[in-house]
Amino acid sequence: CPFAAHIRKVNPRSDVDDPALGSMIRAGIPYGPEVSDGEKASNSSSTEASLERGLAFVSYQSHINKGFAFVQHTWANDPNFFNGFPNGISTGLDPIIGVRIGTDKFNITGTDPSDPSKPLTIIQNFVVSRGGEYFF
Repeated sequence: CPFAAHIRKVNPRSDVDDPALGSMIRAGIPYGPEVSDGEKASNSSSTEASLERGLAFVSYQSHINKGFAFVQHTWANDPNFFNGFPNGISTGLDPIIGVRIGTDKFNITGTDPSDPSKPLTIIQNFVVSRGGEYFF
């Protein structure tokens, strides 16, 4: 699995000293209409403003500061996590949920096994947060 991959950044298992750190149960719950035949044919989503479609993310953990908040802030948003990357190369932000300030375009590395330093440019956000709540 590439070092910059979402699953490796948010669930690093043996790449960290304490694998229990960041432990949480997580699920994505889709809502809204299925992708239409027209969207499939055009290979793009509808731009209709009234269309409400997305994925509600839910996670359960015993300690919020060692679960979701920790994973988002310390792993997904840290371009230098994971520390074991060869030659000090930065993996970049998490390509799926990393929060970018000021621009949507950014580079990640570690996706090409023959050249770990080769950048891959991500040109748009995959996830747009519409809000969030903590429930206890």
